[in-house]
Amino acid sequence: MFKIILTLSLTLFILSADTSIKLEKGWQFIGFPSTIENTQVFNNAHVDIVWGFDGPSQAWLGYSPDKTQMDKITKKYKTLTNVQAWQGVWIHNKSDWTITLNEQTSPDTNITLSKGWNLVSLPTDSSVSPTLFQDDIVWQYSNRQWQVFSQDESEKSL
Repeated sequence: MFKIILTLSLTLFILSADTSIKLEKGWQFIGFPSTIENTQVFNNAHVDIVWGFDGPSQAWLGYSPDKTQMDKITKKYKTLTNVQAWQGVWIHNKSDWTITLNEQTSPDTNITLSKGWNLVSLPTDSSVSPTLFQDDIVWQYSNRQWQVFSQDESEKSL
C-alpha cells in the first residue's frame, strides 16, 4: 500500500527586504518562503478565495475576504488563519495583482511533511527526486500541468 504525498512546485523569489509575487487572474498555486502570520494580506478586491491544506489534521482550510463566501467556508471547513513557510495554497484571483511582503528575515528552508497528504511549494530552482519518497506517490503541478511519479511506474503527465 502506498502512502500518498502531494508536493507541488512554483518558482519563488528569495527574500531580501521585499518579496513580490505576481498573481494572475484565475486559479494559481503559490507558496511563500516565510510564514504569513495572518490572512490580512489576502484582504483586497483582487482575491476571491484561498484554499490551503493542513497536513497534520488532513483537512482543507479556506479563507475569503468576502463575508458571504467565508460563511459558506466555515460551515464545512476549517479557517485558514496563517500560511506556513513553503505551505502551498490555491488562490482564486478576480484580476491580476502583485503581493508584496515586507520581510526582514531569511527564508526558512525546513519543510515538515506529515503522514498522508501534504501541500508544499518548493523554493526557487529546487528539484527533488521522487525517489527520495521511496514507495510514496508524488504529484507535481508546474506550468499548469500535473505529473505523477511512483517507483512502480515511469514519469507520466496527467
